[in-house]
Amino acid sequence: MDSTLEKDRGLFYAVHELYRLMRRRFDDVAQPYDLTFPQWRALWQLYRKDGLSQSELAGLIDSDPMTLSGMMERLEAKGFVERRPAPTDSRAKIVLITDAARDVVGNMKAEMVKAQQQALTGIAEEDREQLVRTMQRMSENLGATFEKEIKE
Repeated sequence: MDSTLEKDRGLFYAVHELYRLMRRRFDDVAQPYDLTFPQWRALWQLYRKDGLSQSELAGLIDSDPMTLSGMMERLEAKGFVERRPAPTDSRAKIVLITDAARDVVGNMKAEMVKAQQQALTGIAEEDREQLVRTMQRMSENLGATFEKEIKE
């Protein structure tokens, strides 16, 4: 078998395995709050910038408007978001994150930072930076959009 293919298969397997383990960690962290990954992505966007329209939010999390609408109904029922008519267009809805959801996002973020630190244990800072640059380039090569991390 071609050695390049073997290396590539190893790379894609390693990326998939890392995703699987991180996703398992996420699921463990999200389970007490009964949140799915798409719901988390929506709450995270609202945590960063509250008061988005449902249309804007759908675009940010790569969701279609109908799917997002149902998701917002479920998050509203949990007390995590509030929807209001947009001031400029009564057909549009503005989504606001609640204080309860802000607490949940803060708690989950802290747990995911711990998981990231665990995953990066023993890896030098310059290697971490190179890893991020390499993954960003791979995403660009595959035509995906890669959201820039906001430094806090």
